[in-house]
Amino acid sequence: MRKFTVGERVVREEKISYAVVEEVYPLQEETGRGLYKVKSSRDGLFYALKVFDLSKNAMSDVQKEMVALNNQNQHPHWIPRFRDCFKAEGAACVVIDWMDGTRFDRVTNGTSATSAHDVKFRVRMLMSLCDSVHVLHAGRYWHRDLKPQNVLLRDPKDPGKGAILVDFGLVAARRAAGEEGTTGYNAPEQFGFRNHSLGAHTDVYSLGQIGWYLLTGAPLYREVNDEGTDWSQHYTPLGEATGAAQAPAGLETVLLQAMSFDVRKRQRSVRELKNELVKYSR
Repeated sequence: MRKFTVGERVVREEKISYAVVEEVYPLQEETGRGLYKVKSSRDGLFYALKVFDLSKNAMSDVQKEMVALNNQNQHPHWIPRFRDCFKAEGAACVVIDWMDGTRFDRVTNGTSATSAHDVKFRVRMLMSLCDSVHVLHAGRYWHRDLKPQNVLLRDPKDPGKGAILVDFGLVAARRAAGEEGTTGYNAPEQFGFRNHSLGAHTDVYSLGQIGWYLLTGAPLYREVNDEGTDWSQHYTPLGEATGAAQAPAGLETVLLQAMSFDVRKRQRSVRELKNELVKYSR
């Protein structure tokens, strides 16, 4: 084998193919993105193949997402690692680790908690998610699209084994001129109220909504008041929304704080939010 010299370009000649074995979600018309489970011809292992229609996605944004993933490589149990990138038929294809787990919305089947034990289990799910998001924030990245469909529970019977973050499409993207994220889980500063920048507080808001979803089966939808300065006070209390579960009043207070309209009223960090949840998980 010959030696290489500094400055020389090394060209990969190996041809690798990825056989699609599962359509996680098809190419979306609106976003031009799709996700598939594939098997590599090189090592026979399973990977996730994220496809970006380049007529709707800039290659520079795809590359930023790859950089964000690379910067999290020291935490492979919570965040998938980037493995390969290539172009095919007008699309950018990014290969990342396939992460086994069950989506949060499939763990609960979109139903409300039905017992005190169920409430505690779902609070532990949210706490595990807080740990994963804390890892992302430690690298000065904000997810900006947290929702039950973007989070996997490693073991649906044991939240303590951790939660996995997926779909980093907004992590390194520029702030959108209009609405960004997913309606119901995106913070006010993501859908028109731009008096605050994006930051850790943006993900704290989404975590509050995910917590509400885990306990009730739906995020908390509220109208903005007439002055555009806060939420309307009309909403169904957590205890009523969970029915027989009788969720503690203090737990509602924690989640409502995370979902404050004013970012300055939310918990200052994901770690602070988790610490406030601990007593409701026992």
